[in-house]
Amino acid sequence: MTKPQSLFKSGRISCLPIRNRVVMPPLGMALDSAYGEITDYHIAYYEVRARGGVGPIVMEACLVEPTFGKSDFANSRIDDNRFIPIMHRLANAIHKHDTRIFVQMHHAGRQSNSALTGAVQIVAPSPVSSPVIGETLCALSLEEIADLEDRFVQGALRCKMAGMDGVKRFNHRPCEQQFRNCPIEDQHCCLSS
Repeated sequence: MTKPQSLFKSGRISCLPIRNRVVMPPLGMALDSAYGEITDYHIAYYEVRARGGVGPIVMEACLVEPTFGKSDFANSRIDDNRFIPIMHRLANAIHKHDTRIFVQMHHAGRQSNSALTGAVQIVAPSPVSSPVIGETLCALSLEEIADLEDRFVQGALRCKMAGMDGVKRFNHRPCEQQFRNCPIEDQHCCLSS
């Protein structure tokens, strides 16, 4: 059986050259510290994949807001500058193997639940609850929406300062998608410019 040759050819994601088209998708690893910091285990896990020859890596859901935005008990975070140094270590570990790394920025919105938020009421674009979660929601105010938008911008800037190659929206009905009636396409944002 022959290998599909185009899969192993170099390519580009927006402005970034990639060594091949084998993409490691985001996988929830639950290797973070209790405070959302990437651990040495996390770095080692991703570095093995980079060394193995994957083109770009997309890191799992990384919170832009740690209280209301959780989708799991163990989420990476990028909501504060204190996460930049460890993210920088991760970026360096990946880059030394000629691999790119993207961060999947996330806020769960109505897909969160009160067990994850510490019994704090879930926030979402509207008070309409998720049929999956079934909890009463608190609609975001216009000021809270503006704050959440700013958190995504600040998260992307922190990713850039940490040396990450780009950011990606989490695409399983996160808060920013819940403003729309239909699914939106997955998009990557290049941070090199």
